[in-house]
Amino acid sequence: MYLRFPLSLSQKGLIVVAGPLILQLVFVAVLIFLLWQAEHDLREETRARAIISEVQSLTKLYYDAGSALFVYCATRSPAYRERYDLALHRIPEQEKELGAVVADEPELSATVGKIKATGKRILSLFHQVRQPFDDGRPVSVQHSRQLQRQGEILLSEMVLQQKELVRRSSGIIASSSPAAAQSRRNVVFFLCLAVTTSVAVTLALGAFFARSIMSRLAVLSDNAKRLAQQEPLNAPLLEEDEISDLDRVFHEMTNALKLAQAKEKALVENARDVICSLDSSGRFLIVSPAVQTMLGYSPLELLGKSLNDVVLSEEQDRTSSAIQQVMTEKGSGSFESRIRKMDGTVIDVLWSAVWSEREEALFSVLHDITELRDADRLKQEVMEMVSHDLRIPLTSIKSVLELLDIGALGSISDEARRRIKSADQATGSLMKLVNDLLDFEKIQSGRLELFLEGVPLEEVVTESVEAVRELAKQAEVRLVVAPVALTVIIDRDRFIQVLVNLLSNAVKFSPAGGTVSLSVEEEPGYFVVTVTDNGCGIARELQEVVFERFRQAMPADGRRRSGTGLGLPICRSIVKLHGGEILLDSCPGRGSKFAVRIPMTLGAVEIDGDSKGVSRKEGQK
Repeated sequence: MYLRFPLSLSQKGLIVVAGPLILQLVFVAVLIFLLWQAEHDLREETRARAIISEVQSLTKLYYDAGSALFVYCATRSPAYRERYDLALHRIPEQEKELGAVVADEPELSATVGKIKATGKRILSLFHQVRQPFDDGRPVSVQHSRQLQRQGEILLSEMVLQQKELVRRSSGIIASSSPAAAQSRRNVVFFLCLAVTTSVAVTLALGAFFARSIMSRLAVLSDNAKRLAQQEPLNAPLLEEDEISDLDRVFHEMTNALKLAQAKEKALVENARDVICSLDSSGRFLIVSPAVQTMLGYSPLELLGKSLNDVVLSEEQDRTSSAIQQVMTEKGSGSFESRIRKMDGTVIDVLWSAVWSEREEALFSVLHDITELRDADRLKQEVMEMVSHDLRIPLTSIKSVLELLDIGALGSISDEARRRIKSADQATGSLMKLVNDLLDFEKIQSGRLELFLEGVPLEEVVTESVEAVRELAKQAEVRLVVAPVALTVIIDRDRFIQVLVNLLSNAVKFSPAGGTVSLSVEEEPGYFVVTVTDNGCGIARELQEVVFERFRQAMPADGRRRSGTGLGLPICRSIVKLHGGEILLDSCPGRGSKFAVRIPMTLGAVEIDGDSKGVSRKEGQK
């Protein structure tokens, strides 16, 4: 067991750091005082020794001066005169140095002052002794003895003063040396004590708090292992600190994970789609219970089986390629396959797959799209029925109406001719709607096929313009076509279908007396066919609407024109199959410009007389 403190980890950490730090600051303060005291004692001892040294030097100078003067007076030697002068010159400097050493001690300074005064008297006496010898005057024996006695008295007085100064300095040395030694011993002892105490306190505090922290961290580590093994967690920690908060969050996270796992399990077990995972070789690792309803197999029956055991043999290669592509790209993807159920029936399945590199598994969701594919097949059958059972009768009706209109079946009245012409136009509109529906269905199902061949673009433009010339004449719109000299690789009929649709739309939305122009330009890597009119124009926010199926943007003049709403969507799909795009530039009141932009990788090539067409379906590059 460990003691509990109502402290946070930051507060405990502060104690661990601040306790030894405060103790060390106290130790440093005491150590600084001891060092200062030792330094003070050492400084006093050093100064006392300096005083003794300076006094000895000064005494020696006076004795040197006296002895040199005595020899000079006896021998009149210039060498001793120079020696005397040198000593006199150095005496003031030595006195100055001695005064500087004792400047902080008033008593010692007073003694030095007395020494200096005595020195002045001695120097004055030396001058009196030397002067007669310098002047060449005779000196009586009595006068010499008198000066000698005065000199001895003054030197004795100075010696006594110097001894007093030395005695006091020696006393300072005698008292300072033991104190300095004791101070040094105190510094060493206290330094060892400080280091030992600081280390002991730091280790004690660190061990105390580490014990309280590590034991609870061990509980957290054990909880993590229990969570991984799905075992019950330890009881929550009771302390009020960050570790307890972390333990509380860990328990909350565990409860949330359990709840999420329960929801996920319920979701997987009750999902209608099959959720499964496959290994890199295509064998089932995990299968949700929904497989019982979709395929008739129990999850245990599919575990370990290969995907080829349920996929139709004719689709195994395509399915394996799709899975391999998802695994190679290490991403996600979707694909379709046909699977045989346990009872032998076949269903269509849409796979939504994600490859996990870390798990080395393909996680997939299988959705039954059999009804959707059956609906597609039914729609295709309906379209084939429309193509066969509706187009043929409409063609026959239109032929009869044309015969009646030209009088091949007998003469008719003008009213009958007007009605026949109206019926013929309605039949033509109905046939266009049927053709557009068939084309759009082919586009939606991916069955629209292009037959690419080398075609002079001038022939395509001419045929397209001729197809709408009568419509333009009736609308009183002039067609202007720029010269074209370019051979391209396109699907001739489908490209004509695109240009006819664009030209007819331009004519319908142009006012009487207006102009519709068609031009061809070359850009780097592209050729561009542009159809321009000066009609009512299309608002910018509606320009994308015109390319949606069964949608027509209301023109700026507010008049709705007849149409199926499929022409421009079909044109865009055909142009995309050619690898190009349709660009629209329009402004209300200023007309519209549709630009068909096709890559030159399909056009602008030399075509000889033996060139053949190339088949291309939607989705091919």
